[in-house]
Amino acid sequence: YTLSSLSANHTYFRADTDGNVSVAHSLSNIVNTVFNLTVTATDEGFNSLSSQMTIEVTVVQPNLFCPVFQDLPDTILVPETAGMGYNVTAVIAKDDDDPALPSGQITYYLSEESSPEFVFDL
Repeated sequence: YTLSSLSANHTYFRADTDGNVSVAHSLSNIVNTVFNLTVTATDEGFNSLSSQMTIEVTVVQPNLFCPVFQDLPDTILVPETAGMGYNVTAVIAKDDDDPALPSGQITYYLSEESSPEFVFDL
């Protein structure tokens, strides 16, 4: 197997004899960079034949920060007369990762142990 690219940056990656593409050099300074790599498989036969496949590799920023909830009370009192749709509280979490990346996007959910009477209104 061989690896090539239209740009010289394909040297960040290598292909081994089993076709595994792996990182060959540190990627720390090339966040949010896209590499279009061409992998060529060549047989060892007489008049050898080959096939190519292009793969896209995107280097993304690591998930560095966990979401942190903002100022939540430990206990919330709800009147027993509260009807459906009663707003119990608002929860807000903040994540310092880049919000444009999946690691910076927050999803809220209630655990399976939560009472079915409560839902999120997103």
